[in-house]
Amino acid sequence: MRLPGVSTVSGKYLAGAACALVCALLYIPLNRFPMFAPRQLPLTFIDRAVPFWPLTGWVYVATFAFMLWAFVSTRDLERVTRFLYACTFVQAIAALCFYLYPVTFPRQLYPVPGDASWLGAAITAFQRGIDQPTNCLPSLHVTTDLLCVVLIGPARRVAFLLSIPLAVLLSLSILTFKQHYVVDALAGLVLGSLAGGIFFCWDGLHIGSSAPAGRASPAAERR
Repeated sequence: MRLPGVSTVSGKYLAGAACALVCALLYIPLNRFPMFAPRQLPLTFIDRAVPFWPLTGWVYVATFAFMLWAFVSTRDLERVTRFLYACTFVQAIAALCFYLYPVTFPRQLYPVPGDASWLGAAITAFQRGIDQPTNCLPSLHVTTDLLCVVLIGPARRVAFLLSIPLAVLLSLSILTFKQHYVVDALAGLVLGSLAGGIFFCWDGLHIGSSAPAGRASPAAERR
């Protein structure tokens, strides 16, 4: 199978914007106007044991900065193309899950503590105001963090080694910020791994050739 690829730097950012728009259109309507009544899942031992730390909301939203850094810093246009296809794939699969089995998280069980800092209270109010507690399973934060690590790749050794603990920290914040169940994280890990395997590892998938000037040399990618 051969898919069209990004061939210029300007095309990279146009394709990135288009991918973001498609993902938003797949996510926002189901989050605000679910097709079915969302259901709550039983809280596991881990869900109950992990405390609510409002300040980790800043870690939670940092996933978007992580994604932007991974995308902008990657010069290999073929890897960028694979990443955009993978992101669209996981968003489409997640949207299907949200449609057929909508899940909601019981935020009412986790009000902001009275001794919380104003920064923690502010990010909690902001995040809970713009994003409904639905569309939980799978966690797209986890899929995004995992795919960002795959995008950076081991060829960029320093960035890759830094990205792994960063992705783990960002993914764990979905539990400490009480946005997701632990099963959502596991489902996101499975979906992200599936997307990474298909779009980065499958020998049967080929991406259209990139212009020579648009792709960095292997030495540049390792920096």
